[in-house]
Amino acid sequence: MKLCDILDSPCGIDFYVDSLRFSSPIGRKTLLERRMMTDGDEIAKHYEVLALFYSKVVCNAGVLLKIQDTLQPVKDIKVTLNRLALGAVLDEIQLFEIKRVALVWEKVRRLLIETAGQIEMLGTSESLEDVVDVLDPEKLRIESFYIYDCYSPSLAKIRHRLKISPEDVNLLADEKEEEHAILIQLAGKLKPAAKRLEKALDSLAEIDINCAVADYMQHGSLCIPKISGTGKSMIVGYSNPEVESQVEKEGGIYQYCDIVFKRGVPTIVIGANMGGKSVTLKTVALCQYLLQFALPLPACNATLCVEEKIYLITPEERPSSALSSFGNEMKEIDSMLRSTGNGEKSLVILDEPCRSTNPVEGSAMVEALADLTARRKNVTLILATHYCILPVEECRWLRVIGIENGKMNYALVESSDREIPQEALNVASQLGVDEEWLGLAKKILNDK
Repeated sequence: MKLCDILDSPCGIDFYVDSLRFSSPIGRKTLLERRMMTDGDEIAKHYEVLALFYSKVVCNAGVLLKIQDTLQPVKDIKVTLNRLALGAVLDEIQLFEIKRVALVWEKVRRLLIETAGQIEMLGTSESLEDVVDVLDPEKLRIESFYIYDCYSPSLAKIRHRLKISPEDVNLLADEKEEEHAILIQLAGKLKPAAKRLEKALDSLAEIDINCAVADYMQHGSLCIPKISGTGKSMIVGYSNPEVESQVEKEGGIYQYCDIVFKRGVPTIVIGANMGGKSVTLKTVALCQYLLQFALPLPACNATLCVEEKIYLITPEERPSSALSSFGNEMKEIDSMLRSTGNGEKSLVILDEPCRSTNPVEGSAMVEALADLTARRKNVTLILATHYCILPVEECRWLRVIGIENGKMNYALVESSDREIPQEALNVASQLGVDEEWLGLAKKILNDK
């Protein structure tokens, strides 16, 4: 799975990516093409580089701006580099693009070495000065390229004669022939460097990503998480950047919360309507995805397990199909159950499953789902529900504190009481809903 494959996820990862300020198109493109990592060591290596950028590069505004400015003209020229590797003769525009990449690489890698030292993962020890020398025989170190006179004494003589007789057809033909011969020579000289050029282009894209992400860390509340080896995960002071932005636009104050969950022990989240359960679940999914794409989390600190699969099944509207919303949900849960049955380590997040069916059957199905996943010690389940369920297997219960002093407290607290809080009428009252309707509803509840 690639990052671009989950941009339409309801967890809000599209908002996160759009908040990053890339210097070149290849930075964003490379990040979107990054695959989801399931190896903790690989994730840790990416985080080590990011931490270096955050501590050494971003804090030095002058260096950051120089790197970002230098990266701006870089384009994806892998098609050209593939042609070069196959021995094709390149034209002047393609050679100009190669020269520009080599010059940018040399400038950026020197800035990084001076600021942060050698970075093995980015290959900063690999020089492309030899490529620059081939394409810059006059040692001017400027981006422009043309077929220089100094490449060939014969070409220099032909061009000198053309200044006297600029319309001489034979001389013009000789010039073209000599230029083509030089292009063939240049292709032969540059062909051995094709792979190094491609690696440098990849590294420039990664440098752009690290600059953008480290800069985002500097301006937001994000952290580099630790990787858990115990099966226990913890996110402290988490937020959902998209929701936080909306709250702040409306003049509100976003409440940061904490959550702890464990593989093999389902976490059941209960609480009032509008208590933030859905936002919590989406934020946990966002944080898990960010970990596995080696991006910083919107939290004060976090320790998360590495998963092989991530499932976020929510009541969001699904693409039109012949099935009802309940039918679509059943197919998604069934697919998850079949997949997790093979032992893959998986994070499963279910937001009010079976909510669209009758409560008698729905509660039974949710209770069975909690018991079934609890027996699969490879599964980390977080489930939000309004149903009263009594799973046989061990579960951890978290409850949204709810309304306190007339305000909603979104914090989660551990609860031994499995009763679903009855705060719907209080929440409706806080929203200014018709008092006659709520009064009648209270009377019916009291009469039962």
